Amino acid sequence: MRRIFSRSSLLALFAILILIITIPAHAQNPDYTPTPALVPSQTSLPLLATTPTPTAVQFTNPNVVTFAQLQENEPNDIVLNGPYDSDGVGIVLPANWDLKTGAQLDLLYGVSFNTDVQAQSEIVIIGGGTLSVFLDDVLIDTVQLNELGETETNIAVPLDAFASDNGNDAHILSFVLESFETCRFYGQNTTVYIHPTSFFNLPHELVPPSTSLVGFPRPIFQNSFIPDSALMIIPDQPSQAELKAALTTAAGLGKLSSGELTLDITTISNFQVESARNNHLIFVGKANSLPQLEDLNLPFPVTEGQFQLSNNPDNGLVEMILSPWSDSHVVLVISANTDEGIVKVAQAVSTGVLRPNLSDNFAVVEQVNLEPTPNPQALDRTLADLGYEGRTFNNRGFNAGYYDFNIPVGMSVSPESYFELVYGHSALIDYDSSQIVVLLNNQPIGSIRMSDETAKLPTNKAKIMIPPSVVKSGTNYLVIQVYLVPIDECAPPDVQGLWVNIWPESSLHMPQITKPTSPFSIQKLADFPDPFTYSPSLDTTAFVVERNDFESWRAALQIASYLGWQSSGPIVGLSAYFGDELPVPERSLYNLLVVGRPNQLPIVNEVNEYLPAPFLSGSDNAEEGSSFQVDYQIPPDSPMGFLEIIQSPWNPNNVILTILGNTTQGINWATSWLLGTLRWQLAGNFAVINDQQVFTADTTSSYLRVGNLSTPVPNAVIVPTQVGVELTHASQQQDWIGPTLIITIVLIVFLLAFVVIRSWSRNRVQRKSDKEP
Repeated sequence: MRRIFSRSSLLALFAILILIITIPAHAQNPDYTPTPALVPSQTSLPLLATTPTPTAVQFTNPNVVTFAQLQENEPNDIVLNGPYDSDGVGIVLPANWDLKTGAQLDLLYGVSFNTDVQAQSEIVIIGGGTLSVFLDDVLIDTVQLNELGETETNIAVPLDAFASDNGNDAHILSFVLESFETCRFYGQNTTVYIHPTSFFNLPHELVPPSTSLVGFPRPIFQNSFIPDSALMIIPDQPSQAELKAALTTAAGLGKLSSGELTLDITTISNFQVESARNNHLIFVGKANSLPQLEDLNLPFPVTEGQFQLSNNPDNGLVEMILSPWSDSHVVLVISANTDEGIVKVAQAVSTGVLRPNLSDNFAVVEQVNLEPTPNPQALDRTLADLGYEGRTFNNRGFNAGYYDFNIPVGMSVSPESYFELVYGHSALIDYDSSQIVVLLNNQPIGSIRMSDETAKLPTNKAKIMIPPSVVKSGTNYLVIQVYLVPIDECAPPDVQGLWVNIWPESSLHMPQITKPTSPFSIQKLADFPDPFTYSPSLDTTAFVVERNDFESWRAALQIASYLGWQSSGPIVGLSAYFGDELPVPERSLYNLLVVGRPNQLPIVNEVNEYLPAPFLSGSDNAEEGSSFQVDYQIPPDSPMGFLEIIQSPWNPNNVILTILGNTTQGINWATSWLLGTLRWQLAGNFAVINDQQVFTADTTSSYLRVGNLSTPVPNAVIVPTQVGVELTHASQQQDWIGPTLIITIVLIVFLLAFVVIRSWSRNRVQRKSDKEP
């Protein structure tokens, strides 16, 4: 029998079979991922010298504090670029630490030069620069930068370097790089990378923290590298005034800690000793509502449920003592004999400034003035009028000055508004690389180019127009950014040839006009905390919660703390009501935050017809109706959270925001989304929340959205963010399979045809040759 296919043909067919087997195998495996290429670490240095392995840090050592801990959310290298640069990191010692001798700074850093210098193998730079290390104003060491590569240096820190008279044990560890020699003589620049694995070793003893009210909110909030937490304890059945006092205190602490204090709440009967061992405690309530106060060793004690006040029975008291349950924590008491007293003492605490009485750990509050300091809101206000002095920026690279001013609620500014910057600068600046930029509320509104002409005058004026759309009611933030580069980058900073002056005569010209109110402009969930923070003191905000529902109080506490953080008033003046006692005359005075279960809050029934998704009669579940394209059958007891915002029917200039749930879990979900970093995904005026899944709708238009995907189509299908991501990922994995299979089949057919034709042709030639004699 004749051979049909040649050996090469068989090899080709074998290769085709391999393709048939291999490609579908990968195509059918969605988890198949090619091995990624190695990517250099962001902190790796292009160094030629041998890099020693840094000493391992025993992070379980209670004396060790790493730079990563001090940098909190930004544990990156501190990068210093020669020839001159400086930077640093702050350190706040815990209130119960008493440092002992033997403190040490373990500095792990890398040194590199540019390519020309590094190209010289085995190079050692003599006099390549210095790294000076300061703790506050005390020089603790000067490190010679003579070698390339990674280095570990141990620096002894004298105990007196931590001596501080600022009352909060806050210190600045700063680094100053000087590399004049390499810049001037070698024409090269030095770069130093100080790694976040650098650390302090601080031998210490634990001591009781100070209970002086002079440093309040310390030690409740210390802002140290150890997270701060506090537990608020309120009566089992708080009065409306006691609830208001608790929320006012939470907002005040949120403001004073910039949202960094972890705050929780419990009732007096649910108070557990285990919680007391790990938290500072804050008792808020009247003396007769908190019987445990009589057991505390207070400087102004409670006797038979009352403070023995001889002058004014409505006075309030603030007292701080060491915790009887923990040597590292304190107990703060915010109390009074009457409802009037408990409200005003909480408002006093929200200011953060407490004046002690006979001893430094208690204060008596007699009167509180909620009215803002008279401010005529002059047409023109200088930075000096706003309380700011002149600034001189002289650091190489980035500099910034921060200023704030207030616009009354309901007011805006006219298009003729402007900021007139009065400035002066050195003639030794590289004008092409240096710049001045002005921002208002994080929006750039103007820039200034410096020149030899402006350098000739000590003062120059630049008028920068202010777009009214950038200005908002409440506190506005003006930032002047200055970036400085010298003409001679090797010039030492000692001669002070690099500077820009911002003079206090710089002024704001802001004609104010009544702000037109548009009901639709403030009815988006993503706009929160607007309009509640339009008034810096929160005096136009009121909470409405269930009377006997602790979890709704807890959710309101978290929201109040957040609002305090986002506001900037010197005092907190919010209000609070139980759902069954919100006076009708006061409903038009506030933007309302309604928290709880719909069926337990009469006000929800009163505004039900105005809600984007009204609630069924006698039910805690919203009637979604046609809000979404697809209706699903959901069990009525399945946990669900609801966020809805409407224009107040009692005042068109106010809003009502409901944070509701059909269960406690649903309320918590709604609260978490409202306060979370993904709030921008709440695109409309109505949201249904199921844990990490959120559906949003805007019933004021036909625009529906979830996550970062939007479809301007009426009743668009809403999908949760996580599911959407999974589907997209899966589709990306599968999209290439079809085209690949088609191409493979075409190639197979082509190769088979080629092999068959070639084999047939060879066989024909062979047959002819066999027939020839």
